Amino acid sequence: MPRHIDRLTPEQTDRMASWADEWIAKGLATGPADRETFERAARACYRHAGLPEPRVIVWCQSPIVVALAGPSVTRLLDRRGAVRDAVRGAVGGAWYKYLGGQFWISWQAYTSFFRDVCGLELLGDLWRRERDYADAQSSACWWWPHRDFIMVSERPLEIHREQVAPRGWGSHRLHCTTGPAIVWPDGWGVYSVHGVRVPAWLVETPAEQLDPLQFPKLDNAEVRREFVRKIGVERLCEKLGTKVLDRRGDYELHLINLGGETGEWPYLKMKNPSIGVYHMEAVDKTCRTVEAALNFRNGGPLEHIAPLT
Repeated sequence: MPRHIDRLTPEQTDRMASWADEWIAKGLATGPADRETFERAARACYRHAGLPEPRVIVWCQSPIVVALAGPSVTRLLDRRGAVRDAVRGAVGGAWYKYLGGQFWISWQAYTSFFRDVCGLELLGDLWRRERDYADAQSSACWWWPHRDFIMVSERPLEIHREQVAPRGWGSHRLHCTTGPAIVWPDGWGVYSVHGVRVPAWLVETPAEQLDPLQFPKLDNAEVRREFVRKIGVERLCEKLGTKVLDRRGDYELHLINLGGETGEWPYLKMKNPSIGVYHMEAVDKTCRTVEAALNFRNGGPLEHIAPLT
């Protein structure tokens, strides 16, 4: 095995695409976790770290169960003396210290290529440690290690994505318009539309039943964009009773009555050229022209920072 690598051979370069596909498949694996592999590899990771093996490994049906139950389990065991210094201690420290399992294996895909394809040699038992960690990560989903126990989530049942580019980083994104984009065995899931995390009601409510008055209550600009995409910008403007203050090309400045103490507020209607979808974004209350609204978005003076062309 080589001790260093200056360049890849043509044969090794040819393996890169298929190697990436193999690890992407591991990252997107659904169905039951490989519990035997995970438990063996996770215990080995503790030994590599010079720690006693965990007394128990608790399997959960989804990450939300672990996240909600974990702190209580930690406090309960700590009172009984089983965890001792886990909250302050060697593995994890606070409960928010976790590992992403199959969703965090990009590094293992990278390092294993040099180990298994290029035959790179490392000192000592570094490759054995790396292999055990890779096995733990790729055989289950999120996991939370503590001094005396591990809580780990099963793999998802379903993962839904859409392809937006031929290949490479960012070629796919989470997307489902009929339910969760990722769903675990207990029914808990993550809702995502065109790669944007959205509330469940935005996916599950038919477009004709969406209340346009929900729009100004949405804080996130990307979620607002998906709301407008689903309900339709014309219907939104019609239902909210907007007044057009100014037009310039594909841009329109609308005055929307948000009610209550907020009252009327200007929103810039614009077209996203990359996806061909209109969305609306709140701008400074003093804006009364498209130019002022665009200058506000760009962080400059409200008026006359630069003429539109």
